[in-house]
Amino acid sequence: MATSGYLCPRCGSQDVYRSRRRKIEYLFSLAGFYPYFCEELSCKKRFYRRTRRFAKPTPSPWKTE
Repeated sequence: MATSGYLCPRCGSQDVYRSRRRKIEYLFSLAGFYPYFCEELSCKKRFYRRTRRFAKPTPSPWKTE
């Protein structure tokens, strides 16, 4: 089982891993989008996700102002 922490948008499986980038996808990675692949036998979907490094930070529920 893969441990990318993402779910497949088609089937919801956790069996997802980061795929190799193809030629044009190196440009996508500059914006923080990387290819992922679902290993579920009935799915096999390839999709893009923004890495956590480029994701918007979520506010902490414990922080008080």
